[in-house]
Amino acid sequence: MTSDSDITGRVVRALRRFAQRIARDWNNQRELALLMHADDRMLADIGLTRHDVIAAAQESRSWLRRHDALGAAALRRDEAMAAARLRSKALPHLEAPSLVPPLPHVMETSNFR
Repeated sequence: MTSDSDITGRVVRALRRFAQRIARDWNNQRELALLMHADDRMLADIGLTRHDVIAAAQESRSWLRRHDALGAAALRRDEAMAAARLRSKALPHLEAPSLVPPLPHVMETSNFR
C-alpha cells in the first residue's frame, strides 16, 4: 500500500515536469517569434532562411515541438544545399567570354594626335 507521502511526492514531481515542459515550450515559442521578425540577413548569419522558419512554425503546430521543428528545417536546408552542390559538380564548367574586346596586336598610331 502506498503512503500519502509517496503519492504527494509523485504529484509534486509530475507538476514540476509539467511546469518545466510549459517553460521550455514558451521559450521555444518566443524564440520562433523572434526568428519570424528577423530579417533575411540575420537569418542567413545563423544559417537559416525565411522558408526554414516558416516551415518550423507550421510543423510546430503539428506533432513536432518548435525546437525539433527548427532542427528539422535546418536538416532539410543542409540536405538541399548538399544536393545543389552535387548538381553543380555535374555541370560542365566553362569559362565565360570576356566582356572587353581583345586589343589588336599592332596598335594604330594614326588615331593618336
